[in-house]
Amino acid sequence: MKHPSSSDLTRTPTDDESYRSLFEDALVGLGVADLQGSLLAFNDAMLAPGGYTREDILELGNVARLYTHTDDRDRVLALLRSQGYVWREEVQFVRKDGSPYDTLLTLTPVRFMGQPCLYATVEDVTETNRLEKQRRELELQLWRAQKLEAVGQMTAGIAHDFNNLLSIIRGSCDLLALAMDGETGPAKNYVENIRVASYRGAAMIQKLLGFSRTAQLALAPTDLAALVDDMESMLRAILPAHVKLALRGRAGSVAACDPGAVEEMVVNLVTNARDAMPGGGTIRLIVEPWAIDPDEESRPSWMSPGAYVRVAVEDTGTGMCDATKARALEPFFTTKAAGAGTGLGLPMVYGLAKQQAGFLDLASEPGVGTTVSLYFPRVVD
Repeated sequence: MKHPSSSDLTRTPTDDESYRSLFEDALVGLGVADLQGSLLAFNDAMLAPGGYTREDILELGNVARLYTHTDDRDRVLALLRSQGYVWREEVQFVRKDGSPYDTLLTLTPVRFMGQPCLYATVEDVTETNRLEKQRRELELQLWRAQKLEAVGQMTAGIAHDFNNLLSIIRGSCDLLALAMDGETGPAKNYVENIRVASYRGAAMIQKLLGFSRTAQLALAPTDLAALVDDMESMLRAILPAHVKLALRGRAGSVAACDPGAVEEMVVNLVTNARDAMPGGGTIRLIVEPWAIDPDEESRPSWMSPGAYVRVAVEDTGTGMCDATKARALEPFFTTKAAGAGTGLGLPMVYGLAKQQAGFLDLASEPGVGTTVSLYFPRVVD
């Protein structure tokens, strides 16, 4: 580093040198362009976010070629015409490699080198926007998790109380059936109807307990590829002829889970996929080892890094809009016709996944289809 001499310290810089220093050394991007958009001057801070050199900018010529979208430029020019300036308007510029980056653009009319020009300040806010988007997503995930937790606690209390009532009803039905042994007639049929309904209610209770994560599970190392393969004939039996089933299992898919719970989860997901394809289609059931890297940028914040087994059910059905996806895990929420669904299948799957230290990921697009992925902790030899 060169140290200033005593003469340098005592010399008074000219106005031109002072202004040039303020311009060149500024940390924010600064530039001057004529009214046709040709850049006349710019500092290094304007080049850095886009990865350009001065030669690149000179070759680029016109600032119009910096905009990612022509709509952004049209909007900026409309503001300039209507109010005479532009103040920190967010626009996207394009980097040298073709990728976009976010900026806040300010334009002020000035005279430069004897002609009317525009003085621009350009602030790179790509990282700020990314962090803000991440913060909003985390807040939304936290809100949804708290909402589901509260619903789960309430559901568990209701389920246990309701289960006690059903136990009384079932016991009373059994006693009535014994008392009416040998009798025929409508009364005995009524008792049987009550008994059957009580068992259906008990099955719903188990789904509610699965959602609220209070069901009793026995976790053990389980080869999920083999488990799903064994389920193939049973799964095909619940599908109509116009819905095809394709299975793909990979070795190394041993996970710590409850095999009975996983079977129930897969049946629910396949049933949902079937119902989403009234006109027919294909269901793909995939089982594979899956590693989640802690440094992976696309990793959802709620998914812990580690080794997992992924069980995915993909369909080519109607798909879900964003509003439906936001409520898909809520108990009793359903888009099916009245009497066609309880709205407990997917919430039960979600609850059982959490209870097995796993995760559920839902991806869906209207008219394209839905993929529900379950992740279970993998048992690594």
